[in-house]
Amino acid sequence: HAMAPVGGRAGVLSIREEQVVLAGPAQVEVDVVQFELAAANALNTGDEATLRAAADLYGGDLLPDLPDAGWLYARRAALGESHREISVKLATTVQLCAPEQAFLALAGVLESDPLHEGAVRAQMKVLAQLGRRSAALARYEQLVDDLLHAFGTDPDSQTVALFRRLLAGSPA
Repeated sequence: HAMAPVGGRAGVLSIREEQVVLAGPAQVEVDVVQFELAAANALNTGDEATLRAAADLYGGDLLPDLPDAGWLYARRAALGESHREISVKLATTVQLCAPEQAFLALAGVLESDPLHEGAVRAQMKVLAQLGRRSAALARYEQLVDDLLHAFGTDPDSQTVALFRRLLAGSPA
């Protein structure tokens, strides 16, 4: 049995032995695959426009209507982490010309993963750039508390070094 046209293309799906399958060599665009390809390219090039385009392709959690589907956990986490990395890299790219925009992007990352050290470091740098050195130092202290509570560990060496530079009054 052939199904009705999908996306304006006839014969893309068919039913065989009570299963819906792709009919023939049809090209099917999958948003997750498009995002993964764009993300890899964006993280490789670091180009602002490419980073923005990849960030725009992220549609949120994979299959959010299936919150308890264990088989999705790893894929959801990987896609979310890719999006966070793109957002951090984009924020770092635009930090000098648009620090407020960078701050908002980093706040979004930290909303989904409050312990993302790369985002915390970038946010500390933006705060220092905006003349809010005490807020940057407070953000570090918050991270120290959060990491200790969650994992019983301290921030990594890059984060500690940034904190020490800011504490000494050096530029971020």
